[in-house]
Amino acid sequence: MRTRTAIALVATTAAAGVTGLALAQPAYADVTVHPAAAYTCEVDANNVNYRTGPGVKYPSLGQVNKGFLFQSNGLHQPSNPNDEWETYIRSGRPTAYIAARYVAWCSPN
Repeated sequence: MRTRTAIALVATTAAAGVTGLALAQPAYADVTVHPAAAYTCEVDANNVNYRTGPGVKYPSLGQVNKGFLFQSNGLHQPSNPNDEWETYIRSGRPTAYIAARYVAWCSPN
């Protein structure tokens, strides 16, 4: 998840006869935020793709096998209710997605 963090910069201006007025001028820096994992989940099939987005139209980043445990912050459900995807939180990397039909269980952390 990408977010923007405001960084305050101080400027001085003369407005309506007032000098020395400090105005906050926001500057933005891109920051990657990894949401907290709420669940531990287990994959129940072999050669399961994890993808850049929630659907088979998104490129595969790799594969995992039966018994693979991963951290998730919940389901992502596109417009088709039969097509659910678990988020896969990868430390230091962008979030990926695993098709929920290949997940045996998820347990709250």
